[in-house]
Amino acid sequence: MRAYKTLFCLDVEHTFFASGTLADVHFVPISATSVILNKAGLLSKETGNGLSVFYDHHGAEVLRLFAADLDEPLRFSFKAFSQDRAFDLCTETPSKPEAILHFDTAKAKLEGSGRLRLHEQDYVSDGDFVPFTSPLLDDLLSPKDRLLKPTFTITVHIAKEDVSGFDEPGTIHPRRYYIRFHAREMVWKYYVLGNLAKRNAYIADANNGTEFEALGETALTDHRRALLFRSKRPIPLREKTEYRFQLRERGSGVGKVLIQRLPVATADNFYKETIDGQEVMVSEVYVNF
Repeated sequence: MRAYKTLFCLDVEHTFFASGTLADVHFVPISATSVILNKAGLLSKETGNGLSVFYDHHGAEVLRLFAADLDEPLRFSFKAFSQDRAFDLCTETPSKPEAILHFDTAKAKLEGSGRLRLHEQDYVSDGDFVPFTSPLLDDLLSPKDRLLKPTFTITVHIAKEDVSGFDEPGTIHPRRYYIRFHAREMVWKYYVLGNLAKRNAYIADANNGTEFEALGETALTDHRRALLFRSKRPIPLREKTEYRFQLRERGSGVGKVLIQRLPVATADNFYKETIDGQEVMVSEVYVNF
């Protein structure tokens, strides 16, 4: 009976989702990686929010031979495909037409937790994109991949010293990598219509974390009048929101609550607007009670 141990693993995280992870990511090894997996008797397994590769002692010598080859260093490369159709909509760093996100463990940043971050910033950013013309992608992408491109690609390097102690129990500490995506942030605009538009209203955050400014009365394209409110800063989208924005009427104390919990912005409704000289993403929410 074979006892498999972890060689390395990758977690894919995302602040938009309630779980904190990007679930249902499908990993496809490139052909050269498939050869190594088969020859060394390795197992690769999708974990729901990432990938793990396992080894056993039967394949240790093969791995050592691969790792000792200076002409072709041992590395594993995968193409990753998110099955979530809303990924581009809810992600702060969406896909680019002529580039792809590429992560390489040679640039990993060790954190206090012992995990290794695969991007320079705290979250995936524009700096993690690689143009299709980059030599880094020569063996990774097929012509088809450039049309129906993966969400990202990843290359994991295994050095000779990483596999030198495979036969000594307790000497191998699997490396745990992670990628963390940040939810898209947008300025929220609330249009309050109907009878509520006649009230001396304002928006308050019951959690005291977000401020809204009143921009007065405005006319919609159908000539209806509405009160317009805008968040003073961009607000991250969430799959399951913890935001508790209330519509209140000015008066004594904190004011009378007109709407206990306002609807929230969604990932499928936004546009770009220049506010105070800066281009930002804006989402509109219409309220008519």
